[in-house]
Amino acid sequence: MEIAKIQSTEASNAIEGIVTTNTRIKQLVEEKTTPKNRDEEEIAGYRDVLNIIHESFDMIPIIQNYILREESECS
Repeated sequence: MEIAKIQSTEASNAIEGIVTTNTRIKQLVEEKTTPKNRDEEEIAGYRDVLNIIHESFDMIPIIQNYILREESECS
């Protein structure tokens, strides 16, 4: 699961133009370091969301209105 989190974090952030070394991504996802800049804060934020999803997936309703509401609250 950790490898999948690292790969997902790297790929999703790359789509947004946020890239760093494989070592930094791994350290950030494994919470072994703190972000050094805005890009790394974005990576850490994605990590945090993935952790919430993995820990609470059975309590998160998968309905259109909920997803749209959450997305608009983050913007």
